[in-house]
Amino acid sequence: MTVSATDEQQEAPGGVVTSYKNAPTRTITAGGATYAYRELGPKGGIPVVFFVHLAATLDNWDPRIIDPIAKNRHVIAFDNKGIGASTGQVPDSVEAMADDAYAFIKALGLDKIDILSFSLGGFIAQALVVKHPELVRKLVLTGTGPKGGKDIDKVAGITYWDMLRATLTRSDPKEFLFFNRNATGKAAAKAFVKRLGERTVDRDAPIKVKAFRTQLKAIKKWRHASRPLEAHPAHSHRQRRQRPHGALDPLRGPAPADPGIRADHLPRLRPRRHLPVPRQVRTHRHRVPRPLIIPTNRGNRVGTTPPSAKKPFVSSILLWMRTDQPREAGMDYWKGPHSKIISATPGFEEYRQIHLAENNPGLWPAISGVETVIPSERRIDGVAEVTFASVVSPLRGRKQTKLAYKDEVNVFRRTLLYAGPPRSARWYDVARPEEKVGARSLIYLRKREDTRTRAFRKFLTGELVPALAGTGALRELRTQVFMPWNRRLWNTPNVAHDNPTEQRFHASLILGFTDAHARGAFYGSEQIAALSGKLPELVSAVHAYEVTEALTYVKDGAALPHYRA
Repeated sequence: MTVSATDEQQEAPGGVVTSYKNAPTRTITAGGATYAYRELGPKGGIPVVFFVHLAATLDNWDPRIIDPIAKNRHVIAFDNKGIGASTGQVPDSVEAMADDAYAFIKALGLDKIDILSFSLGGFIAQALVVKHPELVRKLVLTGTGPKGGKDIDKVAGITYWDMLRATLTRSDPKEFLFFNRNATGKAAAKAFVKRLGERTVDRDAPIKVKAFRTQLKAIKKWRHASRPLEAHPAHSHRQRRQRPHGALDPLRGPAPADPGIRADHLPRLRPRRHLPVPRQVRTHRHRVPRPLIIPTNRGNRVGTTPPSAKKPFVSSILLWMRTDQPREAGMDYWKGPHSKIISATPGFEEYRQIHLAENNPGLWPAISGVETVIPSERRIDGVAEVTFASVVSPLRGRKQTKLAYKDEVNVFRRTLLYAGPPRSARWYDVARPEEKVGARSLIYLRKREDTRTRAFRKFLTGELVPALAGTGALRELRTQVFMPWNRRLWNTPNVAHDNPTEQRFHASLILGFTDAHARGAFYGSEQIAALSGKLPELVSAVHAYEVTEALTYVKDGAALPHYRA
């Protein structure tokens, strides 16, 4: 075992540390890995070992939780293998993480422990107890769930979404993950994050992106229960044998002496001799959507299968230029000085500016009951299309985001951020490499108020996209489905963010054509007329913009020396 150089300075008089912010960081080697840990409180008796949450290190424990326990108990917190200052590779299963935790605990010479666990730590603690029940006397599980439990499959999505919200609002993700978003919860969240910074020396190393992703992979496996069919408690092989009348059961007491008298008080309940044996899960029968028939010059083409697609992590910022200066001057500033700030943001896979025509009444033909004429007061001037390299990339760009916040007032009067969940955007393969895009159109869709989000998304990807791709006219097709709009996601100072509910969008499409003539022919074609007949069922507005320029500043993760049109 090795002890950090600041141990003696941090220990309280008498040699007992009772404050977590002063607890020394120690290391111990087990199974070829070095584990970092902190211990405090009086030694003796059964220690309490803390199992920390997803993406957390030693510095993520709230001292207001640990300190009261450490007044009377020996407390140990640790970084599992590959996390924080601990060495080794993070395993991709909860069970393997439990094996590592066991190796650490045994290396300390402990034969009996109590556990306090949170989130992913609760998964690991459960796996540890299953494998080594003799080791654990008491187990406290908080904010966690059993293997295969309800909503565990949503952990990754919720985590990514809250990380994105935290990045865009310049907050800590834990403020969204662990606290309600009311006045009380927000105040408690701020106080919690502040307490995590009380320790100013001997801080732990932050978790690496690769380690975080591996933890999520382990959680993905944990969501699937691996219990075999024969181990199901309702299986016939595991049915409790009937006891002789009057026989004593240590848990339930004696059996009823008279088989005609029920032990329960429910008169309509009949005793069952056998519980049903579970059957293999049948595959769900999905309703096949009604195909959308698109007449073309080559006969009828059925749009039921979308083309192959890349699924990037994309956000879009809708932009309106200031009206107290010439529009062209604002567009030039956006294209020049402002683009340099955005392009320098780390973590981008692509950054593209979509410049829209000044005169944009709407390209989509009129549809009864659907808004196709773009209101002049809500007519967008441009869109910043940002593609992140990974789900954790937004966390890397906080410094540049602050600079962008300050600079927006120099060029924009209104900005609205529309974000989508990771991998919800689609870039479809609709053209051969040699087929270039000479003209584009940008479409924003607003679903009807009575249309469910799931039905809207299903229509977009299952019917609209195949129909558009099936026309053969497109050289580019990108779609993005938006999460509910939230002002706090991009609340730039001194810039408007007014976005009434009836004006909000729910999806966008970028269409690329060979040239402007092909674009005009597309919107006047029979294909669009056929689509127009279907849209009123689900859509209340279709705003189709003419794109004048699509300028790429970051491509494949690298900033270009000059934008590429």
